[in-house]
Amino acid sequence: MRLSPRCLAGTVIALLCACEPAPPASPAIDWDEEATGLEQQALADTHFVWHPLRGEAARVHYRPGSFAARHAVMLTRGADASVRRAIEIVGIEHYERPVDVFFFDTRADLIDFVGVSATGYADWESSSVFLVFSPTWRAFDTHEIAHVVSIDTWGVPVEPIWWIREGLAVYADGRCREHTVQALAAEYLRRGELPHASDLIYRFANVGEMPGYLGSGSLVGFLYETYGVEAIHRIWQQGGDAIETVTGASLNAIDARWRASLENVESDVEPEEWSRVIDDGCG
Repeated sequence: MRLSPRCLAGTVIALLCACEPAPPASPAIDWDEEATGLEQQALADTHFVWHPLRGEAARVHYRPGSFAARHAVMLTRGADASVRRAIEIVGIEHYERPVDVFFFDTRADLIDFVGVSATGYADWESSSVFLVFSPTWRAFDTHEIAHVVSIDTWGVPVEPIWWIREGLAVYADGRCREHTVQALAAEYLRRGELPHASDLIYRFANVGEMPGYLGSGSLVGFLYETYGVEAIHRIWQQGGDAIETVTGASLNAIDARWRASLENVESDVEPEEWSRVIDDGCG
């Protein structure tokens, strides 16, 4: 995906993070779990030399001399925080598998490795994520780690999957550039360009990348905060058709309530910044 906040100065963040006591690691994490899937392929790829740095819940891998190497401590603490956020979103006490996070310098390197056009990729089977991180692109670790934890915990969502799979990850991340997801959804609403809930659920591929991701993130966030994690879990496992059964409201009624909630969200996006979001994404 292309979603986009800009990278902050690593030294300042690393110093701030160093002052925060991290919560104790779950004793259930098996750090010696055998590498599988894409994680195994990455570690075996002779084109890359990876240096690991283990945190409380995540282990980051970076290349010597890379931009990620200069910010390794910050990235490790950020990955730990992303795991905690994913655990909170899914509503479990802890995640027993180590999450391995690989940082690539360029989008071309990542695409060459995973074989699809992306700046972030999640392999839930190996509990690993692969991210671009550079001076001009922030790493979407929370988004991709949310994919890993949600799918590993709940299974693959029932079709149609895109709106809820991506929506939950966008909601977990919560931001796009300097703005909240809800503020950008409110801007889409103000402009008369916010897709209907039914279009997001059943025609995700037709609404456009940014309206699809941001709209779904906002809609899933509304459902989550209104009806709770169990409602999201049931819709995840039963599909979009279950929304009325789970919430007691028709999809049209849900859409109307969601839009009404966005009327109360301040949209502070300047025209120039809006153009950057639309053209360049959230990274």
